[in-house]
Amino acid sequence: AYAPPPQPYAPPQQAYAPPPQHDAPPPPGEPAEVLVVDDDGYVTCPGCGVRVAAGRRQCMSCGYRLPPVFDPKIRGA
Repeated sequence: AYAPPPQPYAPPQQAYAPPPQHDAPPPPGEPAEVLVVDDDGYVTCPGCGVRVAAGRRQCMSCGYRLPPVFDPKIRGA
């Protein structure tokens, strides 16, 4: 009997899946360029408003990447 010629291998087509979305909403507006340390050694997160210890790179509450910190008590030489 006659058999059709073999077809070249083609990988199965996968449906497009959008990248996963994070649960946290995007931060509101433009982030502050520099955060100022208060008298207790904390800054306020521009993403959620929680007080965060100065020197942290991310907010412990919402995960917002914190901008550089300015401490008025430290003076340059």
